[in-house]
Amino acid sequence: MATKSNVDRNKRTQNPKKIFSPSEASEPLPTNYLIYMPDTMSYSIVGRSSIKNIQGKKATLVVNKNKFIGEIILSGNFEVWYLL
Repeated sequence: MATKSNVDRNKRTQNPKKIFSPSEASEPLPTNYLIYMPDTMSYSIVGRSSIKNIQGKKATLVVNKNKFIGEIILSGNFEVWYLL
């Protein structure tokens, strides 16, 4: 005899659809950030791929399997020019 179990699941939160319009100017995210980490009392320049979460002026990043929370001081694009 098969029994039926009732499982209550939470539904996923649904994000509203974001409609893209070419007339809207979209600004690309900065590629580099200057972050002050009070835990180590140091400044670091990190790439966007190293940052796991950004909330306002706070950034969470993982370096060598250690989680750090720092304050974003500056953000922008870093370009290196090479002379041939």
